[in-house]
Amino acid sequence: MQSERVRVLFVDDEEGNLKAFRASFRREMDVLLASSGPQALELLEKEEIHVIVSDQRMPGMSGSEFLAIARERHPHVMRMLLTGYSDLEAVISAVNQGGIYAYATKPWDENDLKLRIHQAFEIQQLRGEKDRLLDRYTQVFEVSADPIVIVDHRGEVLEVNNACCRLLGTSRDELQQGRFTDYLEDARELVSSLRRHRSGKDFVNVDLTVRTTTGQVIDCLMTATYLGSHGGHRDVFQAIIKDVTDRKQ
Repeated sequence: MQSERVRVLFVDDEEGNLKAFRASFRREMDVLLASSGPQALELLEKEEIHVIVSDQRMPGMSGSEFLAIARERHPHVMRMLLTGYSDLEAVISAVNQGGIYAYATKPWDENDLKLRIHQAFEIQQLRGEKDRLLDRYTQVFEVSADPIVIVDHRGEVLEVNNACCRLLGTSRDELQQGRFTDYLEDARELVSSLRRHRSGKDFVNVDLTVRTTTGQVIDCLMTATYLGSHGGHRDVFQAIIKDVTDRKQ
């Protein structure tokens, strides 16, 4: 992640500023230049950009207006605004509409601006890695042969994979509208069983008996993991379930 060079797009209608920016940062970064918001939007369609640094006061399309459009079309690109001390309203607009990471005043301090760009790049890379890991987890979650369900502490279903839907004989939408405990033979016994099988954040090999929508009773073993708090007001757990009916018989 650190070996990749930052690709930064600098947007300013003044030719002198464009030349000054390239001269200051071209040794450490891949610098692309645009003299207006529309020109910058065209570049964003063609080039991979990590960080945008845009001047605020430009004719036709201001920096905050440009960054708002860039956010909508290219949300993964980090955005920064260059502005004067008196443009507080522009900064507020850029924060609210353009979702900027940071702003800097003109004339810019080269070391300060360089640090901000590199920090923005690191955040962009970390977000990309997080998205890749989430995609990988989602793929594993969906193709797993074992039923997996994510619930809150009240038993409400937050997410469920295809294998769990098949086990219970119902659809994902129907499961997410109710509680997982609705499919258990004895929900109260589950609570005490969880306490007996707790190991740190995990609850290993908990006996579970589920009843499907057709009335079939299935003996299962469940391993649950505490995932943390969601929204600050409810605890979230992931449960992996194994059908052990044949084994018990």
